[in-house]
Amino acid sequence: MKRIEVQKPVSKYSISIMPGKTIEAELMFIPLNKIKLDPKNVRFRHLFEELSDEEMEEKIWAEQATKAWFSEIKFIQGLSEKPIVQPVKDYFVVREGNARIVCLRKLKKTMLEKKENIPLWIDPQECVVLPKTVTETEIAIYLTRIHVGTKTPWAAFNKAGQVFDLKTVHGLTYDVIAKSCGIGKATAMRMVATYKALLDYFKKYPEKKDIGLYSYFYEFYKLEKKLEKVGMENWPKENLDQFMEWIHNGQIEYGKEVRLIPYIITDKEAYQVLRNGGTIENAIKVLETVDPTVGSILYKRLGKLMETLDGFSYEEMVSTAENPRKLRYLKELRKKIDDLITNIESIQKAKKKSSE
Repeated sequence: MKRIEVQKPVSKYSISIMPGKTIEAELMFIPLNKIKLDPKNVRFRHLFEELSDEEMEEKIWAEQATKAWFSEIKFIQGLSEKPIVQPVKDYFVVREGNARIVCLRKLKKTMLEKKENIPLWIDPQECVVLPKTVTETEIAIYLTRIHVGTKTPWAAFNKAGQVFDLKTVHGLTYDVIAKSCGIGKATAMRMVATYKALLDYFKKYPEKKDIGLYSYFYEFYKLEKKLEKVGMENWPKENLDQFMEWIHNGQIEYGKEVRLIPYIITDKEAYQVLRNGGTIENAIKVLETVDPTVGSILYKRLGKLMETLDGFSYEEMVSTAENPRKLRYLKELRKKIDDLITNIESIQKAKKKSSE
């Protein structure tokens, strides 16, 4: 097979790498065997080890989003966006577009196995080549801007990992992160705290590196504001280890269940259920004996209806008295509630009778 060489730049390519700084990159056709995946890619930071190029390719190919890229690339016979690479020694490292490069590798391999010619839109591949002078910090800001704040968002865990690196690796302040990347300062702070907590969880329980747990920790840090109303805003910081144990032990089954923690920890009996190894669901059952609106969407809606009825003004009563349709509506509502209670009481009597 004819050897493919790196070609000279075909043109210049302006790229806004960060606010206030535009650089002149180059468009070049580069053979796939000269392009390596980025070991610093946000996908792999939580693994605490540097993967080989083959290992990275395997993990990226296993992602559902990569399969979607593969189908699109195959259908349109080309890339909708050019990969961004940077020269390192005698090869080029992918800075943006690792999944696309993996897809091209897979397509090339398929064609070689079928002994078909490799079309030029696969190999060599036209790439945006960044100068060596572009720093890691500038690249990190650029990736955060395009994947966290704007057009093509990453998964929540990877977004947080990128912001976490801006803060901890590149030493940027939250003000600079917010201004450079187009995200709120409070959001950036919560993302960093959440990502750090999840990394600590992975270190504590290395057998459970499930990035889907990110939503559990994100909801956990949102509790600070809710608990502030009852003077317990420090509870999340003081009980992070306990929260990790609840997740590890399977006491919290879904990320949304974390939102129920404020109700549980402010009730002595319900809180004790969790401390004794029970689940969020078990604790909520205890709470429901006191307040049926906790943990039930239906009863929350009924609770709002009761609040509405409590707020019925004298003026609205007068208006209803003068409008037969409004009064009939209220009577229909009363009938539905009466019928519902009658049915429930019938079930209650039948259960009581069967247990005797």
